[in-house]
Amino acid sequence: MDADRLTTSRGGSALKGSRRKSLRMTHWTDGFNESLQDTLEMFINRGWELFQCSPLFGYSTQVNPSKYTLTLRNHCAQMDEEDEDVEYKVQFNCMDKVGYRGIDTIIKVEVRKVNEEEEDIQIYLGYFMSWGTRKLSSEFYVVPLLLFRAKTAKIRNHIHTGFRKMFDCIIEPYFLGDIQLIWLNSLFVSVSKDARDERSNVVRFTLLPTWTNQDKLELFVSLSDLRKVWARIRSTNDTIFYEESRRLYGGLIRSISEKLGINLSGFRIYEIKYPDVTIKSSGKLACRNVETLHELLTFLFNEKARAIYALDGSFWEDSDEEF
Repeated sequence: MDADRLTTSRGGSALKGSRRKSLRMTHWTDGFNESLQDTLEMFINRGWELFQCSPLFGYSTQVNPSKYTLTLRNHCAQMDEEDEDVEYKVQFNCMDKVGYRGIDTIIKVEVRKVNEEEEDIQIYLGYFMSWGTRKLSSEFYVVPLLLFRAKTAKIRNHIHTGFRKMFDCIIEPYFLGDIQLIWLNSLFVSVSKDARDERSNVVRFTLLPTWTNQDKLELFVSLSDLRKVWARIRSTNDTIFYEESRRLYGGLIRSISEKLGINLSGFRIYEIKYPDVTIKSSGKLACRNVETLHELLTFLFNEKARAIYALDGSFWEDSDEEF
């Protein structure tokens, strides 16, 4: 899905005004190259946290990475100032000509801790990433997404504080609201791969109550049933319209509400789990095939798509789809 090609068209929209919000799909083969395949393989079958990052000030691919390595290592050493037997190893590498169409730079940061028993432990692995964006100027470098794994929240916070000081940037969690997750649900229905075990071809929606302390609610739906309903709703194979995404999720919620006899309108989406991809509203994600991950990253990185996130409204109303 190429959100760079955000389109609006006139038609019967359930949104404010009469414009239909849509995202065009990319096709995996259109942008395929070995560099893209290799890039995505680094993130497959592992859990990641998703943060967003403002442009890095003063970062340059022309600067020797050892400068950044030394600065971050000195910052990490402050976590154990009283323990002289602890050593930190930092790698700060620029991976050029990677990503979508092989035109991006990914900044890889790895921090390892060697303790007094000489145990070498990876405590942080992060990738500052771009998926088609460009530098604003020679002084700023745009990498809007940070995918990372940290051993503890304390380590994550300390290292991210170091990044903020080094590059005068803002690094904060990338929370996903219901609107983003409803878009992504339609995306996953369109591109998700089946599990080898047919019994595993189930989609799980985890919902949390918005205003009460009730326990979370898990809804299980057959992937094949979702695809059948989506095929009835969807007007084109190349574009995902927001109101169609809303009808898909809204029909699911309405049908389950009627069957269970409970009102789900006060619940928000906490997690969506497909056979090959899992994503949480907190920004945690895991993906098990490169095609789905490619589409997910394209959606997340595109700044035009973020304008869509400002849409509001009830996602389960005005749907007549049956499950």
